[in-house]
Amino acid sequence: MAAQAKVKSGAEADTLFAQAYAKYDAALKLKPDMHEALYNWANALADQAKVKSGAEADTLFAQAYAKYDAALKLKPDMHEALNNWATTLAAQAKVKSGAEADTLFAQAYAKYDAALKLKPDMHEASTTGPPHWRPRPRSSPARKPTRSLPRPTPSTTPP
Repeated sequence: MAAQAKVKSGAEADTLFAQAYAKYDAALKLKPDMHEALYNWANALADQAKVKSGAEADTLFAQAYAKYDAALKLKPDMHEALNNWATTLAAQAKVKSGAEADTLFAQAYAKYDAALKLKPDMHEASTTGPPHWRPRPRSSPARKPTRSLPRPTPSTTPP
């Protein structure tokens, strides 16, 4: 339902998100240690927050962070949750300004760093994280010149 909500808008999207949240809640009542449900719930909250504004968005972002935190308490080595938490913090920072944006970006960088500590080869964190974490372009060896083939010339004989 959360995936469907992402392609909808307005009240229709909000209804689908609410239905998805109810499903995640029901899953957790059946299996309280289901970190996947918390992780997916956090991702859905983040997706909904990104299309909202003001206090409504801030509330959804805060709820997403709480779900990421809960998922990580159940599965501390869940690098995906740290990466998505960082991406969500960065998304919220982009709509803020000044010290508030700086604080959110700093928190995002810390989450990216934590994700990379758990999984150093995690390309998502290294390419979506701060610029100083992005892989630097490798200098390519000098290319050998290619031999160019002669261009065909028009035939001197009539067709």
